Amino acid sequence: MSIMIKQIVGDEPLNIDNLNKDIKFLESILEERSKNITSLYATESSTELKRTYSTLLNTISLYELSLNSIKAYINDNSKVDYFIEACTTYYS
Repeated sequence: MSIMIKQIVGDEPLNIDNLNKDIKFLESILEERSKNITSLYATESSTELKRTYSTLLNTISLYELSLNSIKAYINDNSKVDYFIEACTTYYS
């Protein structure tokens, strides 16, 4: 995420195609991790471990939210609020 944010605000011209590829790659990783953790959560009896799994799922959701905000911004850079949202969500 930091690299994408730096690419967007950097001096070099933004390569939208590469950025979209990076986003799709990250989304696939997050989706896979989310499915695995959800599966573990469903079969877990320990409250402490369920809490840990919930925390991990929450973190994954925040990354997904940031990625969606970046996608909205790069598809229409007049939507600066989406970029600000991506930054604040990621860095919170």
